[in-house]
Amino acid sequence: MVTVIPTAFPCSRVRWGDNGGAVVVGRRMNGITNEVATDLYLLPRAITRDELTGENTLKWTAKYGSGSVEGLDGMNKKGLSGSMLWLAESDFGPFDPSRPSMSVARWLQYYLDNFATVKEAVDHPPKAPDAIGRR
Repeated sequence: MVTVIPTAFPCSRVRWGDNGGAVVVGRRMNGITNEVATDLYLLPRAITRDELTGENTLKWTAKYGSGSVEGLDGMNKKGLSGSMLWLAESDFGPFDPSRPSMSVARWLQYYLDNFATVKEAVDHPPKAPDAIGRR
């Protein structure tokens, strides 16, 4: 019997938070190559975003300035931070052009631009366009 296992290139992350103090996080960008871009971006508050996903693209103006590494990891002026992981095999369902949309690669920047705390970010989705990540 032969078992074939398809190759996958997901990102991975580990978290250690049982030390009664700081939370330690490590990550790996498991891509096809070992070359990971290290461009750093500083983005001002009040910048206007247009996702360019079509007629019903999501648009917003950043409430907070932020810094990021290729848009994959970032922190805003209020201290909210986040990291993105990628799995190429993800399925976000069919794209619905009648709903506001944005690139799946930009959801972290959307949260860094708009929220100061984790609570604000967690409380947001019921009011947010549910098409985020559809294109």
